[in-house]
Amino acid sequence: RVDRRQRQMCIRDRASGSELVVMRASGVSLIRLAGATAIGGAVFAVLIFVLGDWLVPLSHQTAYDLRTEARYGGQRTAESGLWFREGNRFIHIDKIHGTSGLDTVYEYNFDDNRRIRASMQADSAVYSAGRWQLEGVRKSLMRGNRMTTELSATGIWNVEIDPGLLRLSAVQSESLSSFGLWEYASYLDGHGLDADDYWTEFWRKLTMPLTIIVMSLFAIPFVVGSLRSSGNGQRLFFGIILGIGFFLLNEIVGSSGQVYGLQPWATAMLPTLLVGVVALFWLERVN
Repeated sequence: RVDRRQRQMCIRDRASGSELVVMRASGVSLIRLAGATAIGGAVFAVLIFVLGDWLVPLSHQTAYDLRTEARYGGQRTAESGLWFREGNRFIHIDKIHGTSGLDTVYEYNFDDNRRIRASMQADSAVYSAGRWQLEGVRKSLMRGNRMTTELSATGIWNVEIDPGLLRLSAVQSESLSSFGLWEYASYLDGHGLDADDYWTEFWRKLTMPLTIIVMSLFAIPFVVGSLRSSGNGQRLFFGIILGIGFFLLNEIVGSSGQVYGLQPWATAMLPTLLVGVVALFWLERVN
């Protein structure tokens, strides 16, 4: 008993107050430690996902609306406006006014040979009863080799664009929720437009909980491996370096994936999978 107590006291002294090392010396397996860490990481990941997918987009959108209201009187578009494409129709919106109003709308219709067949300009548009009501409409039609123009005070604008989609298009992809990214990316895909940026960001948001769990497991060797005898400052330094390295890896893989035509889900998950493999290998060595 005396030898056992002395051995335990020696372990505590060598551990320098590290409870995890004491638990390991007491017979707690590394698998149990990894499981407990993964559970804690999962709880933290759920919290971060909820905040990042609900609170952050809502706060960003509210701040964006307040800023544009103060600077531009509620206009929520960039200086060059917004461009959309639906089939052979190219749409330009000069300004978004309020939540369901547009100022100066242009539409250009082309045939399959990329020759313009018709154009339309409207002074304003209001979304009501599930459709756009145009005012001050000017239409130009190609009939043979002649261009004819029609003027009308009002008109109906049949497009798939709605106020919700307009709000999504006016915000950067990093500030959108998962559902907003999926909705806008699906719209772009449906009309043959490049949506890789939005799909990559969508999969990154879905992968984020797994990334947090993997990084939590990656931290275990710091306290039970060869770095356990290092000072807190040294371990903090290595942790910061690894965090920056993962961020750079994520950005490099994301950019390279678009260059080499990788699927967005693979581009988003590859850095996490690589870090997961390294974490498992490191845990095996420590064990």
